[in-house]
Amino acid sequence: MALRLSRQRGGDAAAIAIIQGLAQHILAPVDFSEASLHAARLAARWAARDGARLTVVHAAAIDEPQVAERLAAIDTDGHPADRRVLSGDPADAIVRVASQGIDLIVMATHGIGALRRFLLGSVAAKVLHDAPCPVLTTNGDSGTDPFQHALVAV
Repeated sequence: MALRLSRQRGGDAAAIAIIQGLAQHILAPVDFSEASLHAARLAARWAARDGARLTVVHAAAIDEPQVAERLAAIDTDGHPADRRVLSGDPADAIVRVASQGIDLIVMATHGIGALRRFLLGSVAAKVLHDAPCPVLTTNGDSGTDPFQHALVAV
């Protein structure tokens, strides 16, 4: 599993806080792809380990049928999670929520498909660039221990 921690602002203090388990509120955006569901489970395990609050969100520019039910069905390994449906551009909506007290975003690097990503731009790339907090991205591999290797650039 490849894990990347990106911090656009704030230097290494944010990375150290996360490594030491000081993230109190974790955001897990999902698009219901397998990669994003894996990232949500990773976020839930991390939140459970550190006693952090977890918020799982789905953001879409258009209304989607039964999205609230699908969001409620996401497995968070038994860790309680707030669940929210957001409207608007997914990256903008995720950054907007992150600016409301989120300490860490955990999200997949892909999910919507190569053609849409090429035409619309990567949601993960936009979030990495604009988020007010650290962003942990995962490629969606389903390894049992996601913390074997981590690359932190400071």
